[in-house]
Amino acid sequence: MTARSLEGVSVAVLRVETDSDAVADALRARGAMVEVVVVGHVVDRGDDEIHRAIGDLARFAWVAVTSAHAARRLAHLVDGWPRGTSVAAVGPATATAVRRAGLETGVVAPEGTAASLARVIDRGPVLFLAAARARPDLAAGLADRGIETTTVVAYDVVDRRLDAGDAARLASASSVVALSPRGVEALLELDAVARAAVLARPLVVIGPTTAARAAAAGIEVAAHAPGRDAPALVEAVTASLA
Repeated sequence: MTARSLEGVSVAVLRVETDSDAVADALRARGAMVEVVVVGHVVDRGDDEIHRAIGDLARFAWVAVTSAHAARRLAHLVDGWPRGTSVAAVGPATATAVRRAGLETGVVAPEGTAASLARVIDRGPVLFLAAARARPDLAAGLADRGIETTTVVAYDVVDRRLDAGDAARLASASSVVALSPRGVEALLELDAVARAAVLARPLVVIGPTTAARAAAAGIEVAAHAPGRDAPALVEAVTASLA
């Protein structure tokens, strides 16, 4: 069956500044006009700071990453990577970032969540390379199974509040896409009039964590891409406009 064209459709994508453009590129390839709206900026912790916090990398059986940002920081650990240490990734996009960093993933979360990643890591200790505000799901899931986890912060996300121009671009789009819970939170920070105008558009979310954040805020989701890959998101956008 031929994929439906999105020619003439405008899609606003809410994402953190350094997120991959794979989703936007996939939407443009289908014919959509894409407006990227930045909702946060990534600030990396220093390499030396991370090295000191990790200590001897060889003591870890697994290094777990639940975002492409964390996976990107693996690049400065590649030289001298221990043979007995494997990498666990939360989804295909994160696994791709791991490969770009020069490593291979030993396991990918089957449901695209940190909780499901915790269920498939077979042993410890585990190094969790994470954001400063990372959710506790991975460490909690591993602790429930008696697996020791050390969390090392690799980066911070500095929130960016949306302005009137951002709100106008979102409200004029055919569909609005949130790539992370931060995208949903940015909508909640708008004043009531602007928020209502934006949420009158179909909202599409990617991944269960973002969907759960929208549900907790009482925001209706028009379509949910269960997987974290760009093609799944494009199909969800198409479904939201059907």
